[in-house]
Amino acid sequence: HVQYSNLLAEATSLDEYSPPSHASTFMQVNVRSLSSRINDLRLLVRRVSDNPPIAICVTETWLDNDDDENLAAYQIPGYVLKSRARMSGPRGGVGIYVRSDVQFEILPCEISYSECLLMELKNLPLQGTPVVQGAIYSSPVLL
Repeated sequence: HVQYSNLLAEATSLDEYSPPSHASTFMQVNVRSLSSRINDLRLLVRRVSDNPPIAICVTETWLDNDDDENLAAYQIPGYVLKSRARMSGPRGGVGIYVRSDVQFEILPCEISYSECLLMELKNLPLQGTPVVQGAIYSSPVLL
């Protein structure tokens, strides 16, 4: 498991990092507005294309709805996006991009004072059992 953190702000560090080819990689990025950072996120994914992350969790998406028509503008080639918009108030929201060759099932997630999206990833390469991946964000506003 390799976690990329804060890479949108420190993209130059990717030039020096190459995860092992056998590693199952996952990425987590606090995008603070997916609409303003989608091109940066796409570039980031291209930079690690030798070992593409199985899942990319994004927090603070600031999306106002989860319908497929709205999410179409935020697609990354080779990935499926599932999202949970904040239900009360602006900003917030979480999402998970799952590589399109990975089967997944969305799991129920009820965590007080948090925004949450959980998935069971089923047919992972080099894994014998399913993995649960989650995007959980707890805003100071919700506390």
